[in-house]
Amino acid sequence: MQGMLQDVGENTKRHHIENFKIVYKQNKRAQCGIIDAEYFAISLAGFCAYQKFIAKKLFDIDLRIEISKTRPGSFEAFVDFFSQKDVVATAVCISFLQFLKIDISTILRLPVAIFRLVCKLIKESKGNYEDIIHMINDLDVDEDIKKLLIETVQNKKSKSGLDHFTAALDKKEIVEVQIQRDREIEISISQKDRKYFEFQDENSEELVSYDEYDCTVRVVYNSPYKTRWRFSKLKQNKKKIIYKEFWAEILVPQFINLMKDKTIAEIGDVHFNAHVIERKIKKIGGIIPRTEYSITAISEISPQLKLPFFVPNEI
Repeated sequence: MQGMLQDVGENTKRHHIENFKIVYKQNKRAQCGIIDAEYFAISLAGFCAYQKFIAKKLFDIDLRIEISKTRPGSFEAFVDFFSQKDVVATAVCISFLQFLKIDISTILRLPVAIFRLVCKLIKESKGNYEDIIHMINDLDVDEDIKKLLIETVQNKKSKSGLDHFTAALDKKEIVEVQIQRDREIEISISQKDRKYFEFQDENSEELVSYDEYDCTVRVVYNSPYKTRWRFSKLKQNKKKIIYKEFWAEILVPQFINLMKDKTIAEIGDVHFNAHVIERKIKKIGGIIPRTEYSITAISEISPQLKLPFFVPNEI
């Protein structure tokens, strides 16, 4: 397959060409050679949006990005960066090049290098942007670099780009997304990191669907410090019983106070009847919605724990 993310024309002048490879690693059970088209396109578009944002900030250029080819039977997209005009290195660019140890002759490697640094900070902070700001301020670099990095991590467009780039990890068959150059891994983001890159702009979202129902659940993960726990939901078909795991905000403080210090070994096999609110929300103009769950009432089905109360079916 050959194609371009942007039609730049056959006679376009190209300056400072750089080549990268985006790799979508699949798990062993995935059907080889198949990927969800929407997630693939969204991920590539998110990567491009972030790189263009950085290039505009650094060089005041419209970075051009093409997919030159993909490898048959895999998901390795070969990406070319270039500018249609010569890139002028400003003082802050030179400081960045020195800090990230990049030669000025390969100046268009800088946007991906900044992308790599931001991804590293997000992973180390587990998505806590206050911690990221502190980590940037602790860097031994010029104030201009700190200012640009902070502006980058706080910008909604760059946050959205990171969210879209890592969206392919929402599909269970994609276990890791990598950026490679010269067979070296520049950036690696796994499924367990995905939640740190999610971006939710409350001012640009719409409710797709709303549902309330009762179901049987078990606690998979609990915390004495948080009200969002992980549950498994019982689903039964003609042949077998299936448990589907999900995160839910618990709106019953009595239940949290009573259960928060118990171990999963104590409560993991206990079944509860829960009243669940399920909402599907998506970004305006977006394609793929996310699902949010909350539990407004919960009671023990079999009295293994001998709870001293029955939570009423109301918030």
